[in-house]
Amino acid sequence: MSRKAATRRSGGNKLPRATRMVRQGRQLPARQGVRERARGEPEHRLAGGSTWVPYAVAAPLIGVLAVGPFFRGLFFPGEQLVAVAVVMGTFTGFWVYSSLHRLERPQRVIEWAALALALIYWAAVLRAVAPRAAVGEALKYTTYLAVLWMFARLGNREAWRLALSVTLVVTAFGLAILGLGAAAGTFSYPGAFEGGRICSSLQYPNTAATYLTAGVILASGLAGWTEFSSRWGDTLLAGGLAGVMSVIFVAFVFTMSRGGWVVFPVLLVLVGVLFPRGQRAAGLAVLAAALLSGLTV
Repeated sequence: MSRKAATRRSGGNKLPRATRMVRQGRQLPARQGVRERARGEPEHRLAGGSTWVPYAVAAPLIGVLAVGPFFRGLFFPGEQLVAVAVVMGTFTGFWVYSSLHRLERPQRVIEWAALALALIYWAAVLRAVAPRAAVGEALKYTTYLAVLWMFARLGNREAWRLALSVTLVVTAFGLAILGLGAAAGTFSYPGAFEGGRICSSLQYPNTAATYLTAGVILASGLAGWTEFSSRWGDTLLAGGLAGVMSVIFVAFVFTMSRGGWVVFPVLLVLVGVLFPRGQRAAGLAVLAAALLSGLTV
């Protein structure tokens, strides 16, 4: 038997099913796709393979996430309606484009849960005492679902996760600067400093404490996750993130949020436990330096 015939009979030249599906433009099953991408298989592109679609989707979403907290946290109907219009307009275009190529259903448990929550709020509108307020709440949770749905389909590339994390950290840093400046009398922003407590542009100290805590946690994650090729790059990155975390932490302390003070140490312990082994030392070292410098200010 010739070598070619033997190879054909043994299936040696037959491509794996996952590779054939990717080359044919078909989507891998969720679990199998994660395994094959971990083995180096090409990642499935969004909506038929167009490269400009992820950027067109991400730009308005990141813009809303970056600017929204400075407009009273989008808590009040006036500012909230603008954000809802931007997000839902983006989602409508995304949905139409995706429908022309491949209409996807929810693929993860969190997506099903978000969809169920939005449907529950819309069902509550039918028996609501205040229909207008009920519709506003339903729109708000539908917006959360739309943001989750679109970001989940931007792909699993680290670039999008990095962009989202950096956006939230920079926004938290801006909120901290605004709150500290209002407390020192440098800035004048309505409700940013009330009763000796920093509220920043979020108007409520507990809400500000929650956002600032998320900023510290995400910044510590960036310290362990991001890698630079040079030693100077590592040093500059660590120093910059430590400075950012220190400012955010000082603002967090002066929110005087008792709930935040109780939860913050628990989150620090969880961060230390959940850090990947290769990133734990760098992330915790930068976090410790930032917290110590913040406490000495």
